[in-house]
Amino acid sequence: MSIPKLNRAELEYKSYTGPEAREFFEDIARLRISEFKPYPYLYDGNISCERQYLESYFVCPDTLIILVFDQGQVVGFSSSIPLVADMGEIKNTFVNANYNLEQWLYIGEVIIQDPYQRQGALNKFLEEHGKHAQNLGLTKLTAMFVDRPANHTLKPKDYFPTELLFEKKGWRDLQIDIKLKWKQVDTGQEENNTLSFWGAEVL
Repeated sequence: MSIPKLNRAELEYKSYTGPEAREFFEDIARLRISEFKPYPYLYDGNISCERQYLESYFVCPDTLIILVFDQGQVVGFSSSIPLVADMGEIKNTFVNANYNLEQWLYIGEVIIQDPYQRQGALNKFLEEHGKHAQNLGLTKLTAMFVDRPANHTLKPKDYFPTELLFEKKGWRDLQIDIKLKWKQVDTGQEENNTLSFWGAEVL
């Protein structure tokens, strides 16, 4: 059964601070668990892990969380937080690479469910995070992408790396990476995963 093409006007974008977004925890967690399960993240998530991870965003008043609604249902979201906020390993990675934390806004997620993709969500998310960075006096944006071997057995034949979409928008590989551990659907075990940071100037 084919999915009907959706009208962009049906989608509603709403922005929240971290504390304001807390009431949408279950919607955000649901999206993260479902959308990060396939390749390349292969994330076997659960509500407990999500609650711990998302708390860093919810407690920060300078967090921006953008929710996408279709007739009241959350079908996408994107988050960002200043690196000077407590982001643990991510923050430490930038410190160790001698980057000035006070310049950077970290974009944690850019998620939109498949039926709503190719309707300009990425452009909208990046535009709003750029405005948010400017309002906070920040000049740079960063995000990270998981690295997988080119011949990974679970890689779909039609897979297109998200970072290449960012590259078309002027983002570049910062040549720094981080290892993060999460339970993977393919092994059923917690595995170390390498993720690369990309960045861009706020326009």
